[in-house]
Amino acid sequence: MQDLEIFVNTLDTTQQDFFWKLHSFLLDIFPFKIKIRYKIPFYDDKIWICYLNPLKKGGFELCFLDGYLLSNAQNLLESRGRKRIKGIIITENTIFPSQAIIEIIHEVLLIQKLKK
Repeated sequence: MQDLEIFVNTLDTTQQDFFWKLHSFLLDIFPFKIKIRYKIPFYDDKIWICYLNPLKKGGFELCFLDGYLLSNAQNLLESRGRKRIKGIIITENTIFPSQAIIEIIHEVLLIQKLKK
């Protein structure tokens, strides 16, 4: 948890508050383990599921490592020039797509089970 606090302290005050909201949302629903990799928080089940990447202009991108395998039925995921990773940009000024994020994470977990 100390590494997570070090990460949060690198953010500006507004981003810190918003990060804790997103972080709490993810952990309230899913029993993820958190590990700092590449200086950002990754949320793991048995594999890397997603990470929260802080954006320079504020907000975060919630990125899914196997995003290319996802259906994107919610029409929220963007590749932004990446081959494998897809993400959702979340700012305090946008409506938080909580139900869509839950559906996407359930899809990631299902894909994880099918890969075994």
